[in-house]
Amino acid sequence: MVDIREAVKTATQFMCDIYDEADRPKLGVEEVEHDAENKHWLVTIGIGGAEPASTMSVVEGAGVDRHYKVIQIDAETGAVVAMKNSHG
Repeated sequence: MVDIREAVKTATQFMCDIYDEADRPKLGVEEVEHDAENKHWLVTIGIGGAEPASTMSVVEGAGVDRHYKVIQIDAETGAVVAMKNSHG
């Protein structure tokens, strides 16, 4: 059984493998969920967006163009099963 650390490591490595080096510093783990019923880990990775100029700009949403990918990891084998856009 793959634990949470292994799932996050696998998802992060997968994203690094498919995105350009310039985008890699902008990758960040946002959420991790274990779906016991379907035996998957769901790891949400945020990508893109510049560092905000101030806390207020985050509150206002100014200059933040970040999107999210959900990486589905098989909890038994550790294999990446799917990558989907997060609509949250």
